[in-house]
Order: sequence, then structure tokens, then C-alpha cells
Amino acid sequence: MRFLTTTLGNMAGIWVAAWLLPTVDFRQGEAWQSTLFYLFVIATVLTGVNWLIRPVIRVLAFPLYILTLGLFALVTNGLVFFIVGWGSSIVRVPLVVDGWGGAIWGGTITAIVAAIVGGLLSAILPSKPAQNGV
Repeated sequence: MRFLTTTLGNMAGIWVAAWLLPTVDFRQGEAWQSTLFYLFVIATVLTGVNWLIRPVIRVLAFPLYILTLGLFALVTNGLVFFIVGWGSSIVRVPLVVDGWGGAIWGGTITAIVAAIVGGLLSAILPSKPAQNGV
């Protein structure tokens, strides 16, 4: 369930970032269903990168996080956004990001919107029932 809420949050974040920023764009289909599919593919790539690659980047950049009092997270978001653009182009659903400014702002907007939407979905959707040990 967590993968689904994270992916749906990332879908909303990517859509908002592409809507707000002229430097971020993704392939949109002729029908809304194909646009949702493209968003889903890009969001799945983003979720995978966040779970697999982002922890490695955080460990390697830990001294920079300390030195900049956490502001290096913006650079990390930009780097992850660039990696997602590259990874999504491999599966033929490109996320186009122009420059570091677009990557940093796109990654930041996507992270904020994804956190809000993911939190709301986690609150609305039922979770697994607790085990009573019976």
C-alpha cells in the first residue's frame, strides 16, 4: 500500500511541477488516460530512484548536509530529478528537465506535493489490521 500512495503522490507532484515550471515537461498523450499512464511510469521510476539511489546519495553527501544545515537537500532533489529524467527516457516516457534550476525547483515542488498527497492518501486509505497474536 505504501508503494501505491508514494507513486500516486509522485504523480501529483510531477504534474504540478510540469504545470508550474516551464523548464519541466513530460510526454502527454492525446487522451487523459494515456497522460495518466505516462505520469504513472515516470512516478514509478521516481519512486524506484527514491528507494534505491537516494539513500546512497544521502550517505555520500552527509557532510554537505551538515555543512549547509540541510540546504544540500535541494541539490539532492535536483540530482534525483535529473536521474529520473534519464531513467524515464530509457522506458520511452521522457521527463524533460532543462538545467539545474529546473531540476532543483522541479524536484522540490514534486517532493512537497508528493508528501502532502501521500500523507492525505495514507490517512484516507485503510491500513493493515493489527495482529493480536492469536
